[in-house]
Amino acid sequence: MRLFRRAPRSDPRRNPMFDLTRRLLLAAGLSLASLPLHAAEPVVVFAPTSLKASLDLAAAEWARTSGERALITYGASSELARQVAEGADVDVFLSSDAESMDLLDAGGFIAEGKRFDLLGNTLVLIGGPGHTEPVPLESPDAARLLAEGKVALAAEGLPLGVYGRESLRHLGVWETVEPHLLIAETEPGVVAAVAGGQAAYGIAYGTDAVAQKAVTIVATLPPESHAPIFYPIAVTKEPPHPSEADGFVSFLSSDPIRALFEAHGFVSMH
Repeated sequence: MRLFRRAPRSDPRRNPMFDLTRRLLLAAGLSLASLPLHAAEPVVVFAPTSLKASLDLAAAEWARTSGERALITYGASSELARQVAEGADVDVFLSSDAESMDLLDAGGFIAEGKRFDLLGNTLVLIGGPGHTEPVPLESPDAARLLAEGKVALAAEGLPLGVYGRESLRHLGVWETVEPHLLIAETEPGVVAAVAGGQAAYGIAYGTDAVAQKAVTIVATLPPESHAPIFYPIAVTKEPPHPSEADGFVSFLSSDPIRALFEAHGFVSMH
């Protein structure tokens, strides 16, 4: 069943400006074929906000070594997937959850054989100033400790929010903690709330916690308490720049870039 219907692509040859350009070029003894299509155009990438620090560095290294550029748009994976389904011209889609990628895959928006899990992440409990002691999440005292202050949690529509709620329910502390939640509308907002003192604790990605020196990882949520955190990557079905898309995806899987991601706390999956 197709969950999305592909938006029709417009034919530039039916555009009056295209016809006018063709006529002018012919009058000058040139043709459209003589023009360098996509010259110096960047590969267009959609990626989750949680990848920004490391992916920006990877894109800069790609530009240095290949001369190619990447134009990266960051945001919530579900929103970016919606834009892809609505016909956005995107070469590469990188998601922070499998569900967003699955929806595009089922709708026919992903190139066959060009999807795989690039990275993995961990889920951690972070504490702010004055809350740096380890929290024994699987002890009877866990709920009481967490309820002593606000707990920052990403909004329900964000992958981090889904993982966090799933883990709290698995640990049996959801009902106690829920009245003390401070909801962050973005995933980086969880770390910001704890670092700024608005919340005593927060549930964050391990990578975001490592990047913020003002917070302390006080516990790692058990992997079995939530769905695996994978970052699938794929080339879209009809990428505007197919060769550049393939090249960029391959580059992200290379040994030096895998080491870069791992230095930022990610787990290499490919």
